[in-house]
Amino acid sequence: MTDGNYQIVRSYERQGDSVRYYSLERSAWEEIPASLIDWEATKKAEADQERQQKELADAVRERERQRNAVEVLDVDASLEVAPGLILPQDEGMFAVANKKITLLPQTRTMLKADKKRVIEKIFMPVPILSTRQLMEIKGKHAILRLPAGEVEFFYRTAADAEGEPDVELVHAKEKGDARMVEWISTDIVGNKDTDFKEVSLLRWQVAKGVYRYTIAQPLDPGEYALAVILPEGEGINMFVWDFGLDNAVPSPSKPK
Repeated sequence: MTDGNYQIVRSYERQGDSVRYYSLERSAWEEIPASLIDWEATKKAEADQERQQKELADAVRERERQRNAVEVLDVDASLEVAPGLILPQDEGMFAVANKKITLLPQTRTMLKADKKRVIEKIFMPVPILSTRQLMEIKGKHAILRLPAGEVEFFYRTAADAEGEPDVELVHAKEKGDARMVEWISTDIVGNKDTDFKEVSLLRWQVAKGVYRYTIAQPLDPGEYALAVILPEGEGINMFVWDFGLDNAVPSPSKPK
């Protein structure tokens, strides 16, 4: 800020003469005049944070590469994924966090027309020859919440599954009463172009039909979804595994 103070935010967007931001301190959206922000200091802080995250991601990637430089196990049961934790034999996506294994629920997404694109089609002097849809998950927040900290995922596929699944971690964007995970644009001849906010994952096959996914960068609190990417540029499967990541709960101080 221009007065020397600062705000810790998850994200922000400039809207004319004001800035709307999500305060991590108060877990709420707030708005202040843009003139109160020291933009040069803000951009420098963002660049420093991006550099630190890249350095950490590179270090994690190398650590995980060495840790997983082992042959694929030919087992389909009794797979220990952490000290004392055995992966269930059921098919599905599992999160391992805080010394606990959690089965992630699978949610069906919805496709909605982009209202902004529809309005542009009506009022633009030159017609727009493509349509755009939003892939959304119903509800502002996922029911399943995971704690902040180190988290990884294990995907046990069906016994007759062929080939390695292409799984991506998507940072969902809150949009009204839903969470947006993907844009789908279709041109006049039916060609599709998709876009989503991907979070880098490291992948290994650890056993027959079992794949491990770790995160190559720190995860910010927010809403996420793991999705299988369809072949031939078709985008994301309509069914995703959604979850939310919350801030760590501070430990109560001991009375003196």
